Amino acid sequence: MQLNQLSASNKTLQNMQNKQVLSVFGGLNTGLRIPEGEWNEEHGVSARNYPVLSTAKPGADTVYETARAAGMVAVHTTDGKSYIAVVTGNGVTFYGNGSLNNQHYNLGLTSASENDLTEQKQVVCFGAYILIWPDKKYINVNQVSDRGAMAFEGSAADSFTIEECREDGSSYTHRTVSATEPSNPVDGDAWIDTSTVSTDGFIVLKEYKATVGEWITVTQPYVKLVCSTNNKRLVEGDVVDISGIPAETTIKNRMQDGQYVVEKSVVAYTQTVTIQIIVVKGIYGSTSAISGDLSVKRSIPDMDYVTVCENRVWGCKYGVVNGENINEIYASKLGDFKNWYFYQGLSIDSYAASRGSDGPFTGAITYRGHPLFFKENYLEQVYVSSSGAHQIVTTSLQGIQSGCWRSAVIINDILYYKSRDGFYAYNGSTPRCISRKLGDLPLSWNNVCAGYEGDVLYVQHGTNVLAYDTQLNIWHRAISEGTYEIVSGFVNKDGELYASWRQVRVGPGPWATVWQLHKFNADTTSGAISWSIKSGVIGLDLAEQEYISRFVIRFATKGSMTLKIQYDAGGTWEDRGTIPAGDNEKIRTYVLNVSPRRCDTCRIWLYGTKKCDIYSITKYIERGSDAAYQ
Repeated sequence: MQLNQLSASNKTLQNMQNKQVLSVFGGLNTGLRIPEGEWNEEHGVSARNYPVLSTAKPGADTVYETARAAGMVAVHTTDGKSYIAVVTGNGVTFYGNGSLNNQHYNLGLTSASENDLTEQKQVVCFGAYILIWPDKKYINVNQVSDRGAMAFEGSAADSFTIEECREDGSSYTHRTVSATEPSNPVDGDAWIDTSTVSTDGFIVLKEYKATVGEWITVTQPYVKLVCSTNNKRLVEGDVVDISGIPAETTIKNRMQDGQYVVEKSVVAYTQTVTIQIIVVKGIYGSTSAISGDLSVKRSIPDMDYVTVCENRVWGCKYGVVNGENINEIYASKLGDFKNWYFYQGLSIDSYAASRGSDGPFTGAITYRGHPLFFKENYLEQVYVSSSGAHQIVTTSLQGIQSGCWRSAVIINDILYYKSRDGFYAYNGSTPRCISRKLGDLPLSWNNVCAGYEGDVLYVQHGTNVLAYDTQLNIWHRAISEGTYEIVSGFVNKDGELYASWRQVRVGPGPWATVWQLHKFNADTTSGAISWSIKSGVIGLDLAEQEYISRFVIRFATKGSMTLKIQYDAGGTWEDRGTIPAGDNEKIRTYVLNVSPRRCDTCRIWLYGTKKCDIYSITKYIERGSDAAYQ
């Protein structure tokens, strides 16, 4: 059989060289087959100059050396200064540009473990106040002397006394408890009339008015409790638990142990003691002295997670408290983070509601004006009402993973967080997984924290730090794994991202653990950075024994860059050349020839130092014979 001869033009066409230009670069993709321009492995690169592939900003500047950080928050003072408040040791240390810089204030906190880095405090801002859980302590950033415990507790050691008084706290001239009218009364005397106890069980408080010469019934009696050694302040509107009042079973309207609203609070100072006087509604009506402990408490509930919304602090608790199973959501009194049991039928009342969803709470955040309380498989969303008639809606969805409460971050009105099977974006309807390209990488991550700068979400687990561009949907590994260990997460101050890191400082002398506060995306003048990108398998779409003859890379850098190639998706990486460092940042074109040995597929590995911008990678494709190559 005679074969047709190929014309010269057909031969030319057969051997013609083809090229493909890659000028739009993606990010990290751990899949088996990935688009060209995405990378199976990488670090030190970013999408900040998209579609150009650029190195990340050259590292982080050490702003301050700190003690072990157990929580951070950005705050602003009325004098226009801004600070990062870092929970360290027994209190809070401020770092910033004002008079509070590097000042530490003891709040009596329980110090976090130096070794267990998962032990973190919850730190939220409520106006000028920094609130810290689970210690239940606070500090006012505008008046740092206003700091201490949210709760209040006075006991017998504080020498409480109790007696009837007027609404303003003033004492009656003389007090008598009897069933018969006192003789020779004077103006302002008080008579606790017990004559009706045997008939209806009530006692009556009467005050003698000399102007009319009669005993006038006091329709709303008050009592005052005087604490002669206590310097802790209670204020009007506080709800307190009073206990230790002697029991009296025959008098129905006499004060009993229970909750009372402080109607008036007075602090008086003498040369030797501070006196706290609080006035509450009630009638004591006993001639017997108080025996045992008389205690006054303003309690704060135990809570797993807290958030601030609509001038209230909201919190949640799951577990056993005082022998009772608890699965509840709480809200403080309106505008008052110290009162959680104020129930007077008013719009400013505190709030508590039991929930039916299963499992412990895993995180809390305020989103679009709603406090959100997550469980791993549920969301409890609170609809806040100005009248106090709040409502909670339970939704079944992929929630925050246990231990990842610090991963919840809001960027451009979208809530991002770590769930059990990856990272999710939530816009108020259905969460959407954004980490499919990371494959199994985040599945084993727990205790994840996150922060943001601009449109970029930063997530951290141990020494892994990934960056996700929320506008481009591109993941990058921000720094090489193992470089730093972020301890207390991220905080954004004035649009810039900061992180608390732990490093081991090596010699001379003994090694030492150093805790540092870093400006995460510092654009240092040295420009020193290590970067690396490894492609996926190239050549899977080539047909008829086509092969890649060379690569042409256009880039701008002052540093060096090395290219290595791995043939047929396995084996060692072969060095194909190093581009030396240049003297300027002009765009330079460098041609790298792939080995003349043909291959089925290959992968490329580019790495270097200092700032680099890669504008394009061109691959030249030639057609070989139909015979299979070895």
